[in-house]
Formats: sequence, structure tokens, C-alpha cells
Amino acid sequence: WNVQGIPFRPAGTGIVLLLIALVFYSAFSEGKMVLFAPTEKRWMNSASQAIGEWVKKSIGSGHRIMVRDPAIPYYADGLWVLTPFEPLDRVIGFARRKGVRLMIIRKGVEGRSRPQLISLLRKDFTHPGLSRIIGVPSQQNNDVMELAVYELK
Repeated sequence: WNVQGIPFRPAGTGIVLLLIALVFYSAFSEGKMVLFAPTEKRWMNSASQAIGEWVKKSIGSGHRIMVRDPAIPYYADGLWVLTPFEPLDRVIGFARRKGVRLMIIRKGVEGRSRPQLISLLRKDFTHPGLSRIIGVPSQQNNDVMELAVYELK
């Protein structure tokens, strides 16, 4: 096959090899930054890890945890249940059917991706099926918290 005088197979093979080389180069160049970073930066705890370890230490492991981020239940040694994109009453009903014990809502994650659940982050929020275990206040807004952990009753 010739397309305008260029043999098709060698040109296609060359493009594929070039793409593979670029992928490997980008993978290795990213790896060098992590590989040669100071130890304290390589092993810093993430917010998800800190929350998960707190849940494990304070509440225990093995619970079903509804949250958007799967890292929190991982570090809590719990089971992850993804927060559905539904109104609050349906989310609570779904959590009950799945046997969820904890709901974790973060302003930066669920607050952006699940706007119908933003009321859970309000300091004055109450619901007959939920009890707040902890609420971390926001430094920017007095009415909305950064993090809220609820236990289903």
C-alpha cells in the first residue's frame, strides 16, 4: 500500500513506535521526580489516609463506609460504598439497604460532585436517621464544615 508515495505500513509502525517511546519517556521522567524526592515528601499522609486511619482508630475496622473516595475505607479497613448521585433521602435509603454504618462528606469532594448533599456540611443540619460523629469547621465559612462524619441510626 502506498499513500502519496509513502509506504503505509512502515509509516504506521513508525508512528506507533514513536508513541510508545513518548509514553515510556513520560513514565520514567515522572518516576524520577518521585524517586529522587526527599523521603518525607514521598511518604506524606494524604487527607484520605488521615481520615481513614482516624476512623479505624476511633470507630473500628470492618464497617461499610459511604464516601466518594475509595482510599478512606481502604485505610479504615472498611468496605467502600460509593455515594450515589441522588437526593439526600434516597442516599440515606440506599445506605440503609447496603448496610452502611458511616457516611463521610467532604466539602472539596462531595461538596463539588454531589451538590444535593451540601446540606450535610451545614453546622445546624439534623436528620432523624443520622447522627454526626465529627464535624471539622471551615476556616472560610462559619456555616459550612470542611468534613462531616455521620453514623446511620
